[in-house]
Amino acid sequence: MNTKSPELNNKKRKNPIPPLPNKSKIKQTEKPKQKKTRLNTKKQTEKQKPKQQNYLKRRSKGKKVLNKRSLRQTTLNFNKTGKLVVVKPQEAPNAQEQKLMPESLTIVTFNVNGLRSSLKNGDMKQTLLSLDADLLCLQETKTVERVLQLEGYADFWSHSTAKKGYSGTAIFTRYKPTQIKYSVLSMLGEKWCRTHPNIAEHVLWKEGRFLALEFETFWLINTYVPNSGSDLQRIKARTEIWDFTISQLLIQIDSKKPLIWCGDLNVAHQQIDVYDPSALGNSSGFTNQERQSFSNILQNKFVDIFRKIYPLTENKYTFWSMRQGLRFLNKGWRIDYFVTSHRIVNNVKTIEILDNVYGSDHCPVKISFKHRQQQPKEQQEVQQQETQQEKVKTDPKEKKKKQN
Repeated sequence: MNTKSPELNNKKRKNPIPPLPNKSKIKQTEKPKQKKTRLNTKKQTEKQKPKQQNYLKRRSKGKKVLNKRSLRQTTLNFNKTGKLVVVKPQEAPNAQEQKLMPESLTIVTFNVNGLRSSLKNGDMKQTLLSLDADLLCLQETKTVERVLQLEGYADFWSHSTAKKGYSGTAIFTRYKPTQIKYSVLSMLGEKWCRTHPNIAEHVLWKEGRFLALEFETFWLINTYVPNSGSDLQRIKARTEIWDFTISQLLIQIDSKKPLIWCGDLNVAHQQIDVYDPSALGNSSGFTNQERQSFSNILQNKFVDIFRKIYPLTENKYTFWSMRQGLRFLNKGWRIDYFVTSHRIVNNVKTIEILDNVYGSDHCPVKISFKHRQQQPKEQQEVQQQETQQEKVKTDPKEKKKKQN
């Protein structure tokens, strides 16, 4: 009989038998580990997402951080200087309004003559909301940053980089544009700028005087045309550089899509557009050079809407000098315009000069524009007949009906 312990026998064997575990040492709460299944992959990926987004959270000196999630919930706009402007969800258009634009739109142009001061000293925000415009174009904002938000509107700004608090334009829209442009030169292209180097390098293009939005059926162009100055020291820059370049751009855009050009154009085109034409013949905004330059632009199949609808109406002005208190006497100028492509003139139903709206030395101008023209009844009937004929060709049931 072998009296040796089993442990010593195990040492001699090639494949020793492991000793039995002590049952008292095994905890009843312990459970065997289960293998990971593919059912938990979704939870793992959700947990790993923040780690994968760390590359978007690179911080720099005092700059705000935008991760992937916040980028989805915001609208990012870039102004003329390349500065990022974030439109929060509450300032963006409503979901219902973003889907489809109505057939009829209201568009307003208004030179606010310094938006920051008018917001502090007056009720400019309520005034702008009371206009109830689908598209609101502002000039002479004189801001460096976004200073105004309107509920239900997305806003776009073009600030002056040549001088702080000078010039500037903005557009508030209830509907999402397909394209935003802040520069005239970028729309004309590099080839055009190379062939016109003296024009491309001028300081006018750094003053935030231009802003354009493209929609499905038209372009909206908002401009604040430079003033020639009290001594006419800037009249050459205005006529030979600004007017020439804008004319080239309008022709280029109109060849592809109709446009609406509005804003403070700083010219009284006809004698009935000024309260005293004989005394103001050599004044800035009413010189022969400026009036002729504006006529040259209109000759390229563009129309001044107010004079189209009201060709002989007098004493309707959009600007009055506040220094002399001429607004109460209605001694003003008509220098704020809506100009459209010739082929959509009939789509403009009404135009109003809202001279009872205060808050600036200018007053707003408002149009109602039917951008989706309905087809006449004859065309609709022809289309219905064509669709019925196609159905007859394809459906055998309708063929039998016709034969019977």
